Amino acid sequence: MKAKPVESLRQKKGNFYVVRQLSTKPFIDDKWVGNERDKLKKYLVVKYPKSYDAFIPVWNEYKGKKVIWWDKTPHETIKSSIKNYQNLKDRKEKNDCKIKEARILFAKKITRFHCDSFQEAESKYMAWCLDDGMKVSKLQLGKNSGDD
Repeated sequence: MKAKPVESLRQKKGNFYVVRQLSTKPFIDDKWVGNERDKLKKYLVVKYPKSYDAFIPVWNEYKGKKVIWWDKTPHETIKSSIKNYQNLKDRKEKNDCKIKEARILFAKKITRFHCDSFQEAESKYMAWCLDDGMKVSKLQLGKNSGDD
């Protein structure tokens, strides 16, 4: 289970980290932004531990219904981080609490860089990839860059 690649302009999974280059316009999910939405610029580059990809939920079908889904280990970590989770009766309230807690846990491990220049964002993306042993090249029109 992992976040959909379509969220990123580019993404690469290395030995220890996931690096993503995102565009913040017209919309970007809060899990990437953190508390800096008012300061956010046009491009965002994020780096986070590979294991934390599992804290990003995906949609799945369970008993004929569309539900938000995590793998077992992150799901248990998320539930155990929520105070009085077992006392919550309503499924929607439990799901809302889990999404909020997953974002909090994810945000603790994410490193962000934002700027208005695509070239500057791409350079940071390439540098962070290289730091984790991933070689990537500049995007070229009509060519696959080798990103995940």
